Amino acid sequence: MKPNRVVRIAQAHPWLARKDICLMLHQAYDTFSEDCKGEEIQINMEKWTSNLCKLSEYEARNLLSLAKEFSVEGIEYSQYP
Repeated sequence: MKPNRVVRIAQAHPWLARKDICLMLHQAYDTFSEDCKGEEIQINMEKWTSNLCKLSEYEARNLLSLAKEFSVEGIEYSQYP
């Protein structure tokens, strides 16, 4: 069985905290769900996860900064464990 997205990202970027990974995934999902439906969202999430796992630490840190800056309205960053 393939590891879930959080595990795969954590393996690729062990310096990322779990709450940061969850925030990034949540924002990606929110972005995709605006334009896509059903299975298409999951396909895009898989592509996004694979791409994130291939990024350098510098690029991943930039993506994390964007996720924190433009986090989904109503979602508190502190809610993630």
